[in-house]
Amino acid sequence: MINLLLPTGARAVRRDYRRRIWTVAGMLMLSFILVMFVVIGSLYWFTRVRLADAKQALTVSKQTLVQGDLDRSLVEIKTTNERLKRLTSPVDNQSPLPSTLLAELIKHRGQITLQKIEYSADVPTKVRLAGQAPTRSEFLKYLETLRQLPFVERFDSPVKNLVQEKNLSFTFELTLK
Repeated sequence: MINLLLPTGARAVRRDYRRRIWTVAGMLMLSFILVMFVVIGSLYWFTRVRLADAKQALTVSKQTLVQGDLDRSLVEIKTTNERLKRLTSPVDNQSPLPSTLLAELIKHRGQITLQKIEYSADVPTKVRLAGQAPTRSEFLKYLETLRQLPFVERFDSPVKNLVQEKNLSFTFELTLK
């Protein structure tokens, strides 16, 4: 090829060519940046929507779990209240409340150690006691005190309770009026 342009004209053409290349490169770069903004913006919006959905689902799950726990707790509270009603109400009009009976058994025990108290709410109401006494005389004194209580109808104590003189283990049963 033969270059017929003067050196000053060739420079102007090269300058114009470079300007056009930079203009096209700038436009391409601007288009690329615009596409990136659109893509990143849509990804950002999509992830925010998904994150909001996930947070809402988590909140609903927590509320469901809490509601389930509350339901179980309410059932347990209701059951406990029913049991407490049975314990605090007399079985029949003449039987003492279990709390009153327990207070009397503990109040009169002296040096006796009570290890087990079983309360049967069936009619007739029965109380089984097990424990240890330091001496036979302490045990007999405790038995006599319990026989004197106004709500005791019958008293059953096996003979084996009286075999030992010291450190005797005992079991007996009270039938309440």
